[in-house]
Amino acid sequence: MNLSSIAIRRPVAVTVVVIIALIFGVVSLQRIGIDLLPNMSLPYAVVVTTYPGASTDVIEQDITIPLEASLAGVSGVRRQDSYSMENISAIMLQFDWGTDMLTALDNIRNNLAQAAMSLPSEASSPVVARIDPNDLPLMMIAVSAEGVSDLELSNELARLKPELEQLQGVASVSLLGTTSEEIRVLYDAELLHEQGLSPAILQQLITYQNIVVPSGVVTEGDMRYSTRTGRRINGLDELKDLIIGFKQAEGMFGLAGLMPSLTYLSDIADIHIAETKPEGVTRFNGEDTIIIKVMRQSGANTVRVANAVKATLQKIEQANPHLNFTVVSDQSAFITSSISNLMSSIILGGILAVAVLWFFLRHLGSMAVIGLSIPISIIASFVLVYLSDLSLNLMTLGGLALGVGMLVDSSIVVLENIFRYRSLGLSTLEAAEKGSSEVAAAIFASTATTVAVFLPVIFLDSLAGQFLKELGLTVTYSLVASLAVAITLVPMLASRFLRKTPTAAGRTQAQSRMQKYYVRMLEFCMSHRAVILAAVGAAIVLALLIFPQIGEEFLPSFDEGFLSLTVTLPGGNTIDKVKEAVKDLEEKIMAIPGVAGVASQAGDQGDNDILSLVTGTSNNTVTMSVPLEPLETRKRSSAEIADDVRRVLQDAGVIRSIVVDSSLFGTSASSILSPRLVIELRGEDRAVLSQIGDQIKAELHKIPGLFEIDDSWSQASTGIYLEVDTARSVLGGFTAGQVGLGVHYATSGLKATDIIVDGRTLPVMLRPQQTFESIEDLLDAKVSSPVSLAGFGEHPIILGEVVDAKIEDIPPTVQRTDRLYTLNVSANIGEHDLSWAKAHAQRIMDNLDLPPGYHARLSGMQQMIDESMGELYFAVGLAIVLVFLVMAAQFESFVQPLIVIVAIPLGLLGAIIALWVTGNNLGIISMIGMIALVGIVVNNAIVLVDFINQRRREGERVAEAIKDACVVRLRPILMTTITTILGLVPLAFGWGEGAEFQRSLAVTVIGGLTSSTILTLFVIPVVYSLVQRDK
Repeated sequence: MNLSSIAIRRPVAVTVVVIIALIFGVVSLQRIGIDLLPNMSLPYAVVVTTYPGASTDVIEQDITIPLEASLAGVSGVRRQDSYSMENISAIMLQFDWGTDMLTALDNIRNNLAQAAMSLPSEASSPVVARIDPNDLPLMMIAVSAEGVSDLELSNELARLKPELEQLQGVASVSLLGTTSEEIRVLYDAELLHEQGLSPAILQQLITYQNIVVPSGVVTEGDMRYSTRTGRRINGLDELKDLIIGFKQAEGMFGLAGLMPSLTYLSDIADIHIAETKPEGVTRFNGEDTIIIKVMRQSGANTVRVANAVKATLQKIEQANPHLNFTVVSDQSAFITSSISNLMSSIILGGILAVAVLWFFLRHLGSMAVIGLSIPISIIASFVLVYLSDLSLNLMTLGGLALGVGMLVDSSIVVLENIFRYRSLGLSTLEAAEKGSSEVAAAIFASTATTVAVFLPVIFLDSLAGQFLKELGLTVTYSLVASLAVAITLVPMLASRFLRKTPTAAGRTQAQSRMQKYYVRMLEFCMSHRAVILAAVGAAIVLALLIFPQIGEEFLPSFDEGFLSLTVTLPGGNTIDKVKEAVKDLEEKIMAIPGVAGVASQAGDQGDNDILSLVTGTSNNTVTMSVPLEPLETRKRSSAEIADDVRRVLQDAGVIRSIVVDSSLFGTSASSILSPRLVIELRGEDRAVLSQIGDQIKAELHKIPGLFEIDDSWSQASTGIYLEVDTARSVLGGFTAGQVGLGVHYATSGLKATDIIVDGRTLPVMLRPQQTFESIEDLLDAKVSSPVSLAGFGEHPIILGEVVDAKIEDIPPTVQRTDRLYTLNVSANIGEHDLSWAKAHAQRIMDNLDLPPGYHARLSGMQQMIDESMGELYFAVGLAIVLVFLVMAAQFESFVQPLIVIVAIPLGLLGAIIALWVTGNNLGIISMIGMIALVGIVVNNAIVLVDFINQRRREGERVAEAIKDACVVRLRPILMTTITTILGLVPLAFGWGEGAEFQRSLAVTVIGGLTSSTILTLFVIPVVYSLVQRDK
């Protein structure tokens, strides 16, 4: 007795199992996280080291190059990229896919231990972190308030911040653009020198006068005391009265002249509390503002966390009416809309799939059986999704959308066969048992082939594998659930709902005419087999010729209702001048129809997380976040608005370069959705690379359709190089290093300590009273050495006497790849596809006359496409092999699977033509459709060949068995095909946010399934008749 027979005879037990599965499915669904894309584990690590006040070149020579050398011995590293920027060194390490990143991080720290000891004393210890895509901000909220100062608002937000930080799923909360207080000690450089002090020594004096250190344990009798020694400075007055030295008093009589006169800090410095804020720009909708940046924990439910944050902000607003919070960016809004639209497409696809059954069966009971099988299979699959720690995202729901039409395939095959036997006069129980058992092996094999094609995808070790793994698992889970439903629930329900005997095999007059025409056409094909095979071969050749004409992409671009801009201004501007330029740019952007707001950031934001340090902007680089009006209310797409923004900003005349990305994730995060052509140049000399880069940019400018052409070094700012004359500095009693440190301390603020004033802990910052308004002022300044070395640095010197000032261009970032200098030349390709851009770039690179040791190659998204496509083509080939092996086991033959395999090129033929006709590109989403087709298109062929074999075992000749099997299986083949196609139609013609993401997948499967079904009904019988002969 098979499983179907048991299910038919135990309806209560089957019902109980289904109810349990539904309960667990609903519970699992409530606990599954919601996200836009799968939670990816990337094999990347970053090492970040800060060196305040250091230029790009100093960072490169003193920080980056030594650390690069120490990291060269880390095992498993595929690529090392370093970025030397003003104040910051960042080294990114790419490991082999599948690397244990926890072990890799430990290896990095071990290799850095020795090198970190040789770094400059002012540099921080290197921080090692893993790169996580979830490090992008979940939300950015602008804050405004009435009737309070910037300082009061900043303090209030600092008190309220813990309310957000304690929310479940929130990793961190940062406040950008806040105002704080500090104690400024503005010292007079001349008076300081008279005391024989330097800024560094003054810093140490203050620090060590405000310290308490543990002093061990003292035992007295039976008592044991822990001791500590030192003193704390309490309040501003005590700081002013701090003794920093003494001098001999000028007494007139007696011993008075021998008594020392104490020097207090207030004698040489002006000491007061002042407001301070980071030297940057933080604005929203034309006003200075404070931005709250919320980061979520890895794996947390994005929508749930965002909703909790918004609810908390609403409570804060109600309790503090003067506060107003405005959401600048919110990942959850687009995610919610996209998921909702995709769910609607799934539901509509399911309804269409069930509705088509009425045309074929005209039986409400049958429609009810199939209608129940879809939600039961989907809900039950949520249990496995939850146990696999997957999230609901565009990929997992795309898997369900792909499977919604396929879910009923097995059920339709079973029900149609039961339906047929019932119409032949068998009892309900007999028809249910015989009909389900007859096709059980075929539907198991067809499900196994579909599942088998996704196995290579699940085990892909690449970025494409990270994206597609969850889709493959979801399809697998839903198909396994649908198979269980088809062989248990469907026969049981059919035995209850098919009480009335169908007439004429349940066929309408239209179906009878269709069957008659099909038989005629089949007979024609069987008698003209050579012509049919030649025509099919010609069609396949035509498809192969079309294939190179299809554009390439990594992921489809879609309208997220958000623009991210990176605007580069001419270098050397003060922050005030940058702010004026930003105001003008904001006004121009706000005037564009469809723009809902503008948030601008430049310079230091006071944000110290790893991502902000690595992607932080300089004063001349402005990042602008532009939320758009909702898609349903605006008349233009985000791409069209982006074109307007680009045109308006280019007309402004104060901009060096612009990068506009219609992505919520932003250009600073190097979004993989941003379609840019990138040519990577490597070599040993920066000047040579710059010349080659200029040649490439000149050629790119000649190509219509490319814009935003730039390179990673063209945004240089102006700097001053104070070159120390060794002879003069030694004669003046200074080494070059002492001169450099002296200038650093004279021009930069130094933190000495923290003291408590009226309950507030404030930093004590040392700054010179003298300001340098020009280079001449700086050269006229006296410089003291922070340290004395064997007679060097004992007395201050005039800076201009020992240095020569030179004006130089300083690149904002110096990139090195595997310890060679790297220059990236990039261009926005606009509406063109990457294969078009690749062809032009390859022609330019082929014509380059590169010196020995210099290399040029495509990088960026094109590199990802090439790597991913290579793996996906391999996955398609492996999927075909697995399908062949499954069928060989099913048919117990290595010959008959070759007949079924013919359906695969017939399906890929239609997929290629469909992509070309509709203008969709070939990317990882459409490739997953190709892989799915390998498993789907053979299903009809498997059922058809299986029935032909059954007829032959019953004694029929090959030609007769082919005709009978084709007539019997015509209706279920058309039913399964049309339900799968209609299940995907809402995706192919989807509307709303995120609809573009799955469109190429739907088009690929619809095109391939249509061609394979039509051709399978004629070509498979022809091939079978050639391969299998009567004995």
